[in-house]
Amino acid sequence: MTYREMTRRWAIGEVKSEFFYRRDKAYQQDTLRILTCGNQDDKSEGIRRHQITRGPYISSIPPGTTWYLSKLSVTEEEFAKLYTDKSPGWKRYSGGTFRLSDAATFLREDPSQDLRIAGMISELQNRRFEPIGITLIEENSDGPYTILEGNGRLAAVYVRCLLQDRKSDCPSELEVVLGRKANLAPAWAL
Repeated sequence: MTYREMTRRWAIGEVKSEFFYRRDKAYQQDTLRILTCGNQDDKSEGIRRHQITRGPYISSIPPGTTWYLSKLSVTEEEFAKLYTDKSPGWKRYSGGTFRLSDAATFLREDPSQDLRIAGMISELQNRRFEPIGITLIEENSDGPYTILEGNGRLAAVYVRCLLQDRKSDCPSELEVVLGRKANLAPAWAL
């Protein structure tokens, strides 16, 4: 997968989030439309719009990272390898460990502490959950993995599917973009 395709998928995942710089619904819908159309120039414009606010974060990814489309099984074993980003909210939710499992355990008690995640849990219950754009980067050849994009979505999946044991609401696996830092051997990329 190309770097450009990774950034396009990331942008699609964030268009409706607080990370997208304009909250105007029409502008968000237009950006989503151009990110998913067949016109390469339009897709480039959609990526540019997203990078107005997220460009520095995306640029911090180590050079030489190789990108793959991969599958992440929705299991305790796989999710135990996931770490959130280092933002203050995830630090608080995880008790400072940044482990997704710790954050999800905290949020299980009261998902309304993060209204985004509460909304995503509801989307899972109503079968309207859209996991596109989830982006991970390997720290070693077989994990752990840091969630670059999709922390909230993966926390919602962990709470609903694994902690609340509502597997009937959940996919058995998620399509993710996996970044492998230079000099790491292949692990679970497709």
